Amino acid sequence: MRNYISTISFCLITLFSSAQSPEWFELGATWTYNWNGVVDPDQIDHTYDYSVTEITEHLGQTCSKIEADQGEFGCLVHQAPYYVFESNDTVFFATEEMDSFSIGYILSEGAEWQYEVDIFGYSSVFNVSVTDVYATDIDGIDLPTYTIEYDSESGGFVDLYPSERTVVKYLGDLNMFVIPFGKNGACDFEINEVLRCYSSATLSYQNPDFSSCTLGINDLEQNSSLKVYPNPAKDQINIKLNDNRVSPNPIIQIRDASGRLVLSGSLSYQSVDVSSLKPGLYLVQVFSSGESLGTAKLVVE
Repeated sequence: MRNYISTISFCLITLFSSAQSPEWFELGATWTYNWNGVVDPDQIDHTYDYSVTEITEHLGQTCSKIEADQGEFGCLVHQAPYYVFESNDTVFFATEEMDSFSIGYILSEGAEWQYEVDIFGYSSVFNVSVTDVYATDIDGIDLPTYTIEYDSESGGFVDLYPSERTVVKYLGDLNMFVIPFGKNGACDFEINEVLRCYSSATLSYQNPDFSSCTLGINDLEQNSSLKVYPNPAKDQINIKLNDNRVSPNPIIQIRDASGRLVLSGSLSYQSVDVSSLKPGLYLVQVFSSGESLGTAKLVVE
């Protein structure tokens, strides 16, 4: 009997000890963020995804490579891919344009550091401090959560909105991807941005304000300011903004009924080739400089 009990105990200990603990930037980890323009009267939602695609070497450091899967938010100072690693509660990041790693976060109570970025020949400097630390239940695990404040020391073309951020260990920033890279002055509009969900081999998070990680056709309301014809269509559609607005460099995006981006590009002409799309229901969006110009439903035969 003792041997039997010992065997059971050993199996239980082995089972629990083999369970993986969450880590920063695990291979395959994916973040999905939701955003819409503050000034957009329709508050149309968009999503963009980032994933850890490989563990690699960059600038002599073993790190995780993070790439944009689709819909990367274009006004960030630093664009993907990102190279990131964590050491002693400090998160470091670099891009392919940087010649060294920089501090993203120092995750300890009372920590202070500077975040500096140069763009258009001007330097923006922020004094950063961790003002509060508490626990948040994520997937049944109490994870350290940090309130981080960014105080602008100098001007420049970089803005952080909001200036107070919430960072959860392993998930990162709940508002803007992983490290608050800020938006540059070329994008003079504010956005509502929030982490929609996160998933890895050891941890998952679903924002309770959203029913799923992907946009559904019902998340994107039809807007009468955009006209798409013929509808239904087979090979080609024509795009017309009913208020005849002229906007610089308009972008078109077409999503299927699950919210997956299936076609995107510059709207150089009023007609768009949709012959590559399978028959079904789609949603067409046109926007410029992050502002939605209109949406319309499309049926492809």
